[in-house]
Parts: sequence; structure tokens; C-alpha cells
Amino acid sequence: MEKRFAEIRAVQENWRRLFEDRLNHWEQGNANTINVLYILIDLVEAGPGILESAAGFNNRINDCYDFYKNQRNVVGRLQEECQPRNDAGHVERTNDRDYEVEERRYRTMESAANRLQKEAKGYLDSLRAMTASQMRIAETIDAFYGDAGTRDGVSRSYKQAVEDLDAETIKALDGPFRATVLEPISRFCAYFPDINECIKKRNNKLLDYDSMRSKVKKLVEKPDKDVTKLPRAEKEAEMAKQAYEQLNEQLLDELPQLIDLRVPYLDPSFEALVKIQLRFCAEAYSRMAQVQQYLDPDTREQYARGDLDNRVEQVLSEIRDLTIAGTV
Repeated sequence: MEKRFAEIRAVQENWRRLFEDRLNHWEQGNANTINVLYILIDLVEAGPGILESAAGFNNRINDCYDFYKNQRNVVGRLQEECQPRNDAGHVERTNDRDYEVEERRYRTMESAANRLQKEAKGYLDSLRAMTASQMRIAETIDAFYGDAGTRDGVSRSYKQAVEDLDAETIKALDGPFRATVLEPISRFCAYFPDINECIKKRNNKLLDYDSMRSKVKKLVEKPDKDVTKLPRAEKEAEMAKQAYEQLNEQLLDELPQLIDLRVPYLDPSFEALVKIQLRFCAEAYSRMAQVQQYLDPDTREQYARGDLDNRVEQVLSEIRDLTIAGTV
């Protein structure tokens, strides 16, 4: 038993030196790396000395082994990601051009879909903001016109048209817009986190596979005294390869399908968006046309001929002639 304790202490010391070395050399801003290393160091410091029985000792050793095995993969991936590409002895990376093309296509679609979701919500908010601004303008104009507006009815008519547009048209479009445009786009974007998690898992499996290939290559080039190391490494490399290829093939098969489905999925929402915009514009035009009957019929012709600017200048000139406005 004492011999086993000595062996474990030696292993612990090796792990400590390895972790502290990584802490000193890796970027201090990498919080995930540092947290993992501190957890491992704490586990090492606990040591087998706290155990009260041989059974407890064995359980502790098994727990440590399982934990080390799992965290070793995490630390190994972080080390490979942090290591510059031109370092001597760097792990040879596996390149899959077909997958890289599909992932770039997916990232482009993901970015566009997220932007579409944001802008679709912004469109609805903008309609509400526009009608709210129109109502404030209408109230101000009505108060500005006062009795003059009451006589010709133009300010009251404009105010009523804007209120109807906000109370009826905008509220009537809100539900259909959410049901046919905003919610379908949001459901489509809701798939992205799961897909990204699968991509992340695939990349981790690739790092594991490349690491094991490198280990096998080193053992072939420089055989170890322990002849069982190479067969074990080859077996682990084969298992890592199978895990990577399974995820890689799944993504290669399903990413193009997802990308191709974007058009038939979003087509109905695009059609609904056009129809909703058409209805809003038609309703707004219809209500503003009702206000036009209260305007001077000569105003439009004067605007077309450029005479309206002259009328404005004439009124401004009359204002400047007033004593109280003489300094303007």
C-alpha cells in the first residue's frame, strides 16, 4: 500500500508541475482554462491522505482517474487552440474542405436570419413609433390652428385620420404580423443554438482525433519501452476517429438540407410581409386622401409650378414687416 501511495504522490507532483507551467504560460485572460486548472490542482492537493480505508482509497483513485481522463481532454484542446500554428511539434490538423464550405454557408445564413429577426421586430416597433409621432403632430397642429382649424376642418380631419390609422390599422396588423412574420422567423432562429452546440462538439472531437493521431505518430517514430502504449493509443485514435466522423458526416448531410429549406420556409412570411405593408400603405393613403378635400385645391398646382415657395416667401416677408419681428 505504501508503494501505491508513493506512486500516486509522484503522479500528483507531475500533474501539479504541468498545471502550474500552463498557468504561467497561457494567457491570463483565459478564465475557462484557469478555472479548469485550479479545480485539478485542488483535487491533487486533497490527495489520498484523507482516505480512511483501502476501499475508499481505491474509489478515490478511480474517481481521480475518471476526472483526469475527462479534464485531460479539455486541457489538451485548450492547449492545442492556444498554441501557434508554426510551433515545432504542433499537432497536424485535419482539414475537411467540404465541411468548411458548408459551415461558412451556414454561418452566412445564421447571420442573415438573426438580422432578419431583429429588423422584423424593429419594423413593427417603427410602425407604432411613426403613428405615435403622427398623433403628437396632429394634436400640436390642431392646437396651433385653433379656431381657424375649426372653420375649415383641416386640422380636425387630419387628427381624426391619424387616430383612426393608429386605433384600427396598426392594431389590426399587429396580430397577423406576429403570427405570419415575426414568430416563424423566431422559430427558425431558435434552431441555431442546438446546431452551434453540435458544431462545437464536432470541433472538440476533431481536436481529440488529431491529438490521438499525433500521439500514435510519435510512438511509431519513437517506440516506448512499454510496448502496450502503441496498441492502446491506436485503439483510442480509432475510437476518436469514429466519434469525429459520425458527427462530421451528420453535419455534412444535414447542414445543406437546412440551408436549402430556408427559402420554402420563409417564402410565406415574405409574402405576408408584402401584403401587410401593402395594406398599411393603402389604408394610410386612403385616410390621408380624405384630409385632402379640406385643403385649398389650388395648392397642389401651385406646388407643381413652384409657386408655393413664392407664397411662403411672401408670407415670411409680411411677418418680417411686423414691428415685433423686425429683427428676424
